[in-house]
Amino acid sequence: MATLRILIVGAGGIGGYYAARLAEAGHQVVLTARGDHLAALQANGLTVDYEGQVFHHSFPACHHQDLVRNYQADDFDLIVIALKSTATSTVMAELSEWLRAGSVPVLSLQNG
Repeated sequence: MATLRILIVGAGGIGGYYAARLAEAGHQVVLTARGDHLAALQANGLTVDYEGQVFHHSFPACHHQDLVRNYQADDFDLIVIALKSTATSTVMAELSEWLRAGSVPVLSLQNG
């Protein structure tokens, strides 16, 4: 199986779960987050406890401004948007030009 490079925008419940499962399958994952959650991901990695299975991974994690500064959209094979729907317009305002500059597929796994 080919290893994919996947960006997950929003490392909350849904984004974190998929990040852990994709890493377990051998894919390279980069996460975005904000504030204390970002600091915790950078310091401690991500731990997901789902139905008795515990997954722990250390991922590159960054704020959107660092994402735009340090990566290009086409550095990834897939970009997953895993935000609450109420955050969509704010985050898309931050990332729309960056996303438009690439040709990578974008998958929405949004909630709320």
